[in-house]
Amino acid sequence: MGWLAANFYPIMWFVAAVVLFIVEVATINTISICFVGGAILALILALLGAPFWLQLIGFFITSVALMFTARKFLVSKLKGNKAIEDKSKIEGKLAIVSQEIGPGMKGQVELDGVFWTADSFDETEHLKEGTRVIICKQDGTKCYVEKYEEMKL
Repeated sequence: MGWLAANFYPIMWFVAAVVLFIVEVATINTISICFVGGAILALILALLGAPFWLQLIGFFITSVALMFTARKFLVSKLKGNKAIEDKSKIEGKLAIVSQEIGPGMKGQVELDGVFWTADSFDETEHLKEGTRVIICKQDGTKCYVEKYEEMKL
């Protein structure tokens, strides 16, 4: 048996872990990192001479376990505890325009350190960067805003 044939599974798991890590870095979705953990366990099992079926089982069990146990923790750490669990809670909150919004031009607003794709609630309104706005409506990851006018007493 040649060197490659004898070392195929450890190499395969190492390459899988590296590729999955690159995907995680590129997307920061915290799903791929769970599979990286599974690939690392499978790599260890392969280096210890475990049969391929045991490596696969270890990979899947570890990956799923990490998704259910570590993912929420990772999301909160990666987003600096600024992840908004119930996105409907942003309606009525004040935000700052971080990328200009205008007619037919989507922009961005920043709310508590999180950036949201934004459009003007009034389709004719033009909002410059730095403008204080109130979030009127939220649709998925997009929100509709209008200029915030402070009431003077």
